Amino acid sequence: MTQKPLDFDRVAAYSLDQPEPEIRSEQFATVCQEGSSLQDYLRSLPTIGSGKKFRELIQMLADVKRAGRPLVLGIGSSILLEGMSPVIEDLIDRGLISGLALSGEGLLRDVEMAVTGGMFNVEGTGVDTLFNHQEAARIIVEGVNYGADNGLGLGEAIGTCLVESDFEHRGKSLLVIGQEKGVTVTIHPTIGAEIAHLLPNISGEALGKTAHLDFRIFSGQVANIQGGAYINSGSYHTLPQVFKKALIASRALGYQADDFFTVFLGGSFPAESEQHWLASVDIPSESCCFIDGPFGILYPLMAACLLDELSETC
Repeated sequence: MTQKPLDFDRVAAYSLDQPEPEIRSEQFATVCQEGSSLQDYLRSLPTIGSGKKFRELIQMLADVKRAGRPLVLGIGSSILLEGMSPVIEDLIDRGLISGLALSGEGLLRDVEMAVTGGMFNVEGTGVDTLFNHQEAARIIVEGVNYGADNGLGLGEAIGTCLVESDFEHRGKSLLVIGQEKGVTVTIHPTIGAEIAHLLPNISGEALGKTAHLDFRIFSGQVANIQGGAYINSGSYHTLPQVFKKALIASRALGYQADDFFTVFLGGSFPAESEQHWLASVDIPSESCCFIDGPFGILYPLMAACLLDELSETC
C-alpha cells in the first residue's frame, strides 16, 4: 500500500457550548390547534428554511400592497393548467395585481379557456391537431392582425377580440378580465417554440410587431417597479429573461429600479443559478425569494394568507 491512511487523532471537536447552533429549537414549527385561523397557521410555521421564506413572502406582499406599489405577476401555462385562474382573478378584483405577463403557451391556454371553458393538456404533431377548436386558432390570428393594424400590443389586441366575441366562457379568460378591470396584460411569445406559430395563417411580421410592443409596455411596468414586486411562476426560461432584459432597458434609460422584490414561486426558478441571477440583476439576496412546491397548493395558500394578513392590519 503506497497511500498512508490519515491520522484522525489530531482532529479537534468543538464543545457543545461553543459555537452557538445555527438552528435552535425556538425556531421550530409550533402546533396548530383545532379551529385555528390562517394567521395562526402562518405564525406556526418555523422561522427557518422554507417556513421562514413563506412568512417573509406574505409580509413582503402585504407591505407592497399597503405602500400602494406595483405587483406584477408573470405566469406560464402550467399555472393555468393547474386551475389557478380564479385565484388570480380574485387578486385582480381586490386590486392586488397591477400587471400580468403571460408566456406564449399561457396565451394558448387562456384562449382555450375562453372558447371552451376548459383546456387541453395535449400537443398534436400536425397543423390539424394544433388546436382542438378552430375558434381558438382563429381568435389568435385575428388578434395578432388586429393589433398590428391598430398599434396595439398582443395582450390588448387578443383581449379586445375576446371581449367582442360571443364565446360563452370568455369571462373566464385572464385577457378578458384584465381588459375589463383595467389591468395591463402583456404576452411574451418565443417564436418557433410554441405551437401557435405553426398556424398557416399566422403573420410573423404582425406577431413580431405586437409582441415587441408588449415587451416595451412590460418594460414600462418594470421601470416603475421601485418599491414593488415581480412574481415569476410557471415559466422557467422565457419570463425570467424577459424581466431581466426589461430591467436592463429601464436602468439604461435612467429609471431607478434597485429597491424591489422578485419572487420565484413553485420551482419556476431561472435556468441560471440563484447566485448568478442575483448578480445579473444586481439586487441583494434579501430582495429575492425562491420558494419551491406545487402551484396548486402554493398559489391558493399564498393568496389566502395574504388576504388574511391584510385583513388583520388594514
